[in-house]
Amino acid sequence: MFSKDGKVIGMLIAGTVSAGGEASESESFVLPVSIIKEKLGEKNVKPAQGVTTTRYNEAVNDYFRNYYEDALPKFREVQALFPNHPYVAKYISDTQAAISAGKDESPRPILMWVLIGAGALLVIVLAVVLAKVLGRRRRRAAAAHAPYGAVPSPPWQQHPLPSGQAQVSPPVPPSYQPYGYNGSNYGHGPQAGQPYLGDQTRDVRYGQFSPPQDGRPS
Repeated sequence: MFSKDGKVIGMLIAGTVSAGGEASESESFVLPVSIIKEKLGEKNVKPAQGVTTTRYNEAVNDYFRNYYEDALPKFREVQALFPNHPYVAKYISDTQAAISAGKDESPRPILMWVLIGAGALLVIVLAVVLAKVLGRRRRRAAAAHAPYGAVPSPPWQQHPLPSGQAQVSPPVPPSYQPYGYNGSNYGHGPQAGQPYLGDQTRDVRYGQFSPPQDGRPS
């Protein structure tokens, strides 16, 4: 029994019943709350909220915050503790439907996010290591199939010209050009009519030397 202020003032322990089986509100016997506390103290009984009520309140709070996955096991615990609970079966059904519809907003624990991040990092590391291993194997295979002592072609021969264009050798470096060479008077000294008697070894090396035609020693 509650007062006008909403405070508990007693407990209904007995009452009269009419001939039709209805309770008579005018004749009810109420035990005052002070006597109840006194009797509980004599038996060393301390009032506390039961496990069923605690789990039910927690489940309802999670349910209305859309934490359906957190609420479902608590509702099931209440049902196991109190099978005849008037509301828990309906809450379990509605909670399962909300989870199936993807409406759950239960917060994920930090450990779960840490494990997800560690898994993603591990996948990236494995991919990098695998790429390096495959690259090394390809390089080794290419080196094994290459001919022994093979020398790479000069740069101007590695890229052939289109059909119809002649391949041109690279120009002779200035430090190796013979005396008096200007592309047209090769073989002539500083004076007209004199054959060039310079470093012919260099001329032969670069394919520019031809023996003199006048019979004089070269």
